[in-house]
Amino acid sequence: MSRMASASVTATALRRGRTARREDRVARFVTTGAAAAEDVELLVDAGLASVARRRLAGTDLAEDPRLVRAAVAGRARHAAVRAQVVPLLRAWSEAGAELLLFKGFYLAELVYEEPADRPYSDVDVLVRAPGAPDEELAERLAQAAEACGWKVAWHVGAARYLDRPGLEFERHELLRVEHPRLRIVVDAHRQLVHGGVAVVGQRKKRRITEAVWEASREAEVGGVPVRVPSFVDSALVGLVTSRSWSDDAHELRPHDYLDLEALMRAGGFGRPELERRAAELGAGATLRTFLRRCDPARGVLDLGAPTPLGAFLLDLAAFPERVPHALERLFELARGLPADVAGLRVALPAVWRLVREWRSGRPVEPRRGDIAPGGAPPDARSWWLVTIGVRRALQLHGIRSEEHPALTLAAVAEAARARRLAVTAVADDGLCWFEHGGEVLMLKALGEPAGARGHRWPLRATSPRPPALVRLLRLGPRGLALRLEALAYVRRARRLLAEKTFLNAREEMTSGARRAGPGPARAESLRRALSWTARPEEVGRAVEAAARFVPGALCVAQSLATQAMLVRRGVPSRVHFGFRRLPDGQVTGHAWVEVDGAVVAGDVGLDDFTRTAVFDA
Repeated sequence: MSRMASASVTATALRRGRTARREDRVARFVTTGAAAAEDVELLVDAGLASVARRRLAGTDLAEDPRLVRAAVAGRARHAAVRAQVVPLLRAWSEAGAELLLFKGFYLAELVYEEPADRPYSDVDVLVRAPGAPDEELAERLAQAAEACGWKVAWHVGAARYLDRPGLEFERHELLRVEHPRLRIVVDAHRQLVHGGVAVVGQRKKRRITEAVWEASREAEVGGVPVRVPSFVDSALVGLVTSRSWSDDAHELRPHDYLDLEALMRAGGFGRPELERRAAELGAGATLRTFLRRCDPARGVLDLGAPTPLGAFLLDLAAFPERVPHALERLFELARGLPADVAGLRVALPAVWRLVREWRSGRPVEPRRGDIAPGGAPPDARSWWLVTIGVRRALQLHGIRSEEHPALTLAAVAEAARARRLAVTAVADDGLCWFEHGGEVLMLKALGEPAGARGHRWPLRATSPRPPALVRLLRLGPRGLALRLEALAYVRRARRLLAEKTFLNAREEMTSGARRAGPGPARAESLRRALSWTARPEEVGRAVEAAARFVPGALCVAQSLATQAMLVRRGVPSRVHFGFRRLPDGQVTGHAWVEVDGAVVAGDVGLDDFTRTAVFDA
């Protein structure tokens, strides 16, 4: 069998006797270069527009305006990022750091013939300065970055970033900076190997990093001297172990295949060289599990996300090079248990009192202003104990912290007061947050409620939920039927969005709903006589409730399901897409549904969203 035929069989789900899924169609293009008109949006979404234009040159599809626009935008973005990254690299080099570029930006700049062929969301740089402690180097690079106009997100030594204070800091990053205008992140690494407390030992991480440094070669970016990994090391450490040992948990991306193919072509190596180097670095089994699912030599690419069991089996295949993610999480929980207990011991009395007041019907809001005047400044550990203690105490009461923001914020304020922490509670524009010395304190241990802006939470009061049986009785047969219908629509929307573009999925959902609905002459009588329909806001609530039982059914799937149900009832509606910029510079998107100007699904505080597209039905 030829490579082309082998790739086609491997990359598609047709061999399983069903229509090709979204990721299978992308994999088919990556491995064979085959694409149809209906694949264009998929290729654009996957960052493959520039590759597609070159591979499809001479065909009408190559001149599709969507591909042209995306390819030009990709080229322009790389040029804009490069114009800002080069001065940053120069400043870091002048600050005494040795720099080694790897992964996306390096591949686009120095490996791919056309930079737009390799989109990337961040720039990865390995840094070192022999003799300088990590904290000192991080502070030095942070100052240099700020002088170049970059914003420092965090760095080693600013210990507020620690996930679980009390555990040794074992992340691979040293520093992270963000460009305020381009929304690009530069990650400065101190080690190349990903992983938390149980993945790979510190000695092995250092050994792999030192081996890559030793085998690296000189290069130049915009006149700045840097180093880059050998082509083999770039494939192994920048790609294979990165996908297999990190939180990606073996989930592959379309460019993984193209990266490996480009590196093998540029470096003139094949599988034997990869296997020899993997054995030296202690990643031989990891390489074998990766190549079973992504191998340009055989035309194999599997973009399907592994199931939890599948990921666990892939971890076992790479053991002992990589501890299974599930065991790692258990290990982290066990090591963090003393901190959880310490936080719970202080937070539980305050949470117990607040929950009792809340359940009695009394309003509960956070204490404003200085929580404990004259108290101690919050460090990483003390603030973590406050937030994790509140979360665990609420869980003991059967309450999810992110579902009841005002109650949670009040509990945090009381737990901070009990610990005598000099924290200020600030409220403005319907949001509340905690700060010290003008810096907003993190609430990530508590989850994230709808309407939150980073660590600023909405001051939204909630009422206690009655027991499940009481809620079911209140719902009644009509409400239960509506939620079962919504569940079916949400499940279908989630499935279609995994296989098709939004426009195609919407067309299929709404056209099917029109066929299923009653004719115009009978619609009004059915509404009155059989209560066949529901008010638009009831439909929206039913969809949002049903989405809790469908993993991955986020705002787009909910909006699609809501509009399809409204079409079936003959109610005109409009799906909005929009985005907003968060205070930390990040951009978040959202979708919601309106009927006659009123939001019926997806209302998360939409005043700050910029509308980008609407779809009427």
